[in-house]
Amino acid sequence: MNVQDIELDLSKERHGNPIVRIGQGDSGGTTIRATIWDNLTPASLSGASASFKMTLPDKRHYVDDGNCTVSGNVITYVVDEDKAAAAVGYTDDAYFSIELDGKVYSTSRFRVKVERDASDNTDPAASWSNGVKEFLEDAQTQLDTAIEDTQETLGTLVEQSVDDAVDELAESMSIAYSVIDNDLKIELIYGAQTA
Repeated sequence: MNVQDIELDLSKERHGNPIVRIGQGDSGGTTIRATIWDNLTPASLSGASASFKMTLPDKRHYVDDGNCTVSGNVITYVVDEDKAAAAVGYTDDAYFSIELDGKVYSTSRFRVKVERDASDNTDPAASWSNGVKEFLEDAQTQLDTAIEDTQETLGTLVEQSVDDAVDELAESMSIAYSVIDNDLKIELIYGAQTA
């Protein structure tokens, strides 16, 4: 619906001074369609992957979102406003990072204006990265697995401890019964001899 076409160059040469406007409170409300050039000739992006990167207007947080599509020499990114519009104002530090054949390239920078949501119910700015999100999800999975394994091990140890305690008690009781049985036999023998 709101498709904003811009042109960017891998040589960092500027094609005008593109500005993309996004709004807080939107949800997939802006699509950036960037035609990528390589020294003013169409860039060959066959087999490439791309990420949208931007320093937020507060200059403290950033977005690194790999949810881009590449077709020919065009990168398309549906803006995730929850992340990219977390701080209001201008930034001139937005670009696409392109990975191709094990190498990483970046485009010329472009400006983004984040317009305030009138209801002002946006979350505070925070940095966001696909890589960090995946790392945290993986760490949580590993932690959950470690907790389950620890609980299982502790359960086994408790069962073994209870079984060992029952075995020791049974052995002690057996010894006690033997002692009592021997004492009774002695008493019976001794009592029979004195009678």
